Amino acid sequence: MNAQYKKAEQDDLPRMIALDEAFAGVDDKNISSMFDLVRKFDFDYIMNSQVLWGCYASVPFLRIAELLRPANSQVVTVIYYLCNLKTIFLFLLFIICGTENRESLRNSEVEEKNLEECALYFRNHKAYTRMFMEMKKKYIKYGKLSGRIFLNHLSEAECIALGKVFGRSLLPGDFEFSIAQLQAALDETKYCGVEVAALVEKYFNEKILSNSQRREEKTELNKRFWEEVLHEAGSRFGKDAGGTLWLNEVREQRKYGYQLIMREREKSRDGIKEVLMEVCSALTYLSQGEGNGKEYVRLAVLGAEITKNPHFFDRQNAAGRLLISALSFTYKTEEPKAQEDVLALYYAAGIMPDDISSYTTCYGIHFYEGDREHEAYRSFIRKGEKYVLTLSNLSRLTRADSNRKKVFIIENQMVFSQVCEEMGGEEYPIVCTSGQLRTASLFLIDLLLKSGCKLYYCGDIDPEGIEIADRVIERGSGQIFPWRMTTEDYYRSISNEMLTEKRLNRLDKITNVQLRELAQLLKTERRAGYQEHLIDWMVEDIKAEKLALFGFTN
Repeated sequence: MNAQYKKAEQDDLPRMIALDEAFAGVDDKNISSMFDLVRKFDFDYIMNSQVLWGCYASVPFLRIAELLRPANSQVVTVIYYLCNLKTIFLFLLFIICGTENRESLRNSEVEEKNLEECALYFRNHKAYTRMFMEMKKKYIKYGKLSGRIFLNHLSEAECIALGKVFGRSLLPGDFEFSIAQLQAALDETKYCGVEVAALVEKYFNEKILSNSQRREEKTELNKRFWEEVLHEAGSRFGKDAGGTLWLNEVREQRKYGYQLIMREREKSRDGIKEVLMEVCSALTYLSQGEGNGKEYVRLAVLGAEITKNPHFFDRQNAAGRLLISALSFTYKTEEPKAQEDVLALYYAAGIMPDDISSYTTCYGIHFYEGDREHEAYRSFIRKGEKYVLTLSNLSRLTRADSNRKKVFIIENQMVFSQVCEEMGGEEYPIVCTSGQLRTASLFLIDLLLKSGCKLYYCGDIDPEGIEIADRVIERGSGQIFPWRMTTEDYYRSISNEMLTEKRLNRLDKITNVQLRELAQLLKTERRAGYQEHLIDWMVEDIKAEKLALFGFTN
């Protein structure tokens, strides 16, 4: 080759040689000598070999391209190297390490292929299903695969299949084996080296977590979830905003909607985060209308205002139930279960629900829509009849009033009916709350107070009746007074019903001065008094309209 290139007329042409399977069968010492000869002849060369790298002291500079194809891969990777005399030692070291790494990679691929084939074998034979299910249960319970596996009532198919694995005949019945025995049995097959724990995971194609690992993972996910939620709420609404404080309480105390949030998080992590932010937005919106001049907003309007969806906060939706939980936290009350309690919570928050299950009964009360009196209720007054208003009815009215600016409130329905009959069709303003205060009654009381009326409340003289009276009077800010609930009235109405200690304990939180004295008397006498015994005096009071005559304290 050298002689042929010397015949060229120009001496600056490339002096190319190409060798396939270069220096095959030649030892390293002679290969080095041949590279030295190639250098002296000034040849430019391309050499191909399965083993030759060309990193010899006789080679001053070299470009190397290695073609690497992983086992059974459809692609070939090209790795390029540059080598000179100064870096030859480092390259030799790299080549050695690279060879080891490539060999390790190939071994790993072989092991993975072997594991996959082994798992596929067991998957394709249904008789092994129970064995793998029991091993999975054991791993989940203890966090590792060890000890013994018990299979009861082996079928004939299971006997044949397990007999092949363990190398012995099995009869139908119970069978027990250790994980170590199964590992030893696998090592006697072509699947030698496959570990049982890895095989179980490959069989189910999933990372199997123990119960403790699942709890740890759940705890970590829960921690990250609440950190994200509280960070977003704090950024959007402020760390002292009602929504942020609610969410912090939910996380710390695991109440006020915690269980519902966790269930919804399992369905959609991002979805429940969005719902929580909308609930926080609703709390912010409602807090802007607090005070004496509070404007009430309908639930549908609130939903539309916050989310553009009027049904977003409906109670059948998670957002609606969480809004109730958030309001319960805000107003420091237990989460309501009864419909009436939910309506009362809405009303306290400034939400006007439309509902016909909450109602109150009136006699002689005037109602207005705007500046005009409502004709339907005016007709009842002219005829001297009682009439029922639902919360839905009341929510459409703007004002309630009495011609005398005085209204008598009676708790008991039967007593109310009897008193109204005694009025003889004349116009006297009377309201019946029917026991526990319904939201409709609270709404009506607020309308009357807003019109400047003074209200006089009469209830049973028992722990529950005094407790309700105390709540009503506290709502009035000096406009509501106890009526026929004095010491004298108690002795007039006293019954033979003995009060239990549990019922009497309800009197400990009474705040009104007059009612506190009455409560102390009840604790002494330990008997209840009822309105039915006071009807005649109540009728006289209403007709007389001379407050000083019947013991009013205002």
